[in-house]
Amino acid sequence: MKRVYLIFCLILIPFLGTSQKNSRWAKITASEDKIICDESPWELVFEDNFDGNTLDLSKWEPYIGVPRDLSFKWQKAWHKSENVIVADGLLSLVSKREQMDSMSVVKNWNPYTVEYEDFEYTSGEIWTKTLFTYGKLEARLKIPKGWGFCPAFWMYGEYKKDDRRRNNEIDVFEFGNEKRRSNIAKIHHSTVHYDGKHRSTQYKGVDFSEDFHVFTMVWDENKIEFYVDGILKRRDYKYKKGGKGVDCQLHAGKKYKENKVFTTDPMNIVLNNAVLVGKNAPDATTPFPAYMEVDYVRYYQRLEDKVKQSILSQLQTYPKSTLQDIYKNLFQDRFGPEHIISDTASARLYLEQELASFETSNSVDVEFLGLHHNYVRVSLSTVKQGKVPPEKLLTAFCNSAKKIAESDIKQWHAEWRKIVEIIKSMDLNIADFEHDAQEIEVLLSQGKYAIHHSAAFRDNYQPHYRIVEREIFEREMNFY
Repeated sequence: MKRVYLIFCLILIPFLGTSQKNSRWAKITASEDKIICDESPWELVFEDNFDGNTLDLSKWEPYIGVPRDLSFKWQKAWHKSENVIVADGLLSLVSKREQMDSMSVVKNWNPYTVEYEDFEYTSGEIWTKTLFTYGKLEARLKIPKGWGFCPAFWMYGEYKKDDRRRNNEIDVFEFGNEKRRSNIAKIHHSTVHYDGKHRSTQYKGVDFSEDFHVFTMVWDENKIEFYVDGILKRRDYKYKKGGKGVDCQLHAGKKYKENKVFTTDPMNIVLNNAVLVGKNAPDATTPFPAYMEVDYVRYYQRLEDKVKQSILSQLQTYPKSTLQDIYKNLFQDRFGPEHIISDTASARLYLEQELASFETSNSVDVEFLGLHHNYVRVSLSTVKQGKVPPEKLLTAFCNSAKKIAESDIKQWHAEWRKIVEIIKSMDLNIADFEHDAQEIEVLLSQGKYAIHHSAAFRDNYQPHYRIVEREIFEREMNFY
């Protein structure tokens, strides 16, 4: 993975002055009445309790190399997957005093330039493979204590629109060196970044290296909140009126101030333990190896946010998806495969014929579907590659088909209409959107529901897969 984002450990950057704080607000006039809050219940959409003995590579990607600061102005360590350890129900990101010489570092992409650097330290860092939109992020963890470390729990995303890239970031926490060494591991910094701007605050608490603590960030359309052990420490509003934050509603024709430093784009979850340089580098007092220990990471979303998350995730994986393909993904998650073969012999023959009909497929090996991940698409490429025996996939598919309940089309029809309205609000410029929306509406009005992938999806991704219930997949054939 080659993530070369020029982001720094922002505890080392001076906090914004008064003039910068004032400049982060823009005057606007609301064009329509709009409800900007959502009090529907939170639903868990991502969780890792770090059970087992290895990192779950279906959820995370360990960073290898130099993730940021290629001039080494703020930090310098070579990141290794070996420094990411899962054992005894904990994730440990380990920083070591370890010599790594003549390591290749990409200094520029245009023109492409590689230089060779020596490193005195190694460290560990992981990124989620999924991008997340509005939701609640929470982790229970313990940071290391020692001069020269910058442990961080954050989210990052780089979003391109209109041929321009926006960098987005929310730091749930960063800890690092302070003027008084007694404050190491006590000063908790939180920072919000958006499109080249940022705003930081800090909170002094207990020594967070002595025990586990729960850090929570709630990111809604209208506000961002930071909690430590359930206690609110900071709140940023997207809109203000009369000096007060707007909680729920904008009124047409009314004037507001809009926060220009308010992240809105999808982001990855990141955990790391940076090693600093220069006057902040580790010294003789610094303990090695140093561990940032994580008990769990969880992400929650509300219904509208879950819909947006699902749509953006599909378009990230399959950019040529149409509304037809989005519908198919969501419906299969709700009801399973729409074409059920209950006869095992027929199902086996059909599988054999399909396996013989293609050489490659551009679809991912395993795809958790829709809003609730009740079902999983398992690519037939996994059989071709020898990852899954064909008989095992056949058994999992048939056992999943036996559990299919009769579909409530009227209820699904009503839910789909809400989903379409949410997708419309996202302004995604999906090809043939209105045409597909009308076709699906007619289909559902007739009590029908099964559709095929669009021609664009078939041409670009050559989908060949079987639908398997998630519990069956995890119990019988999870090959990660």
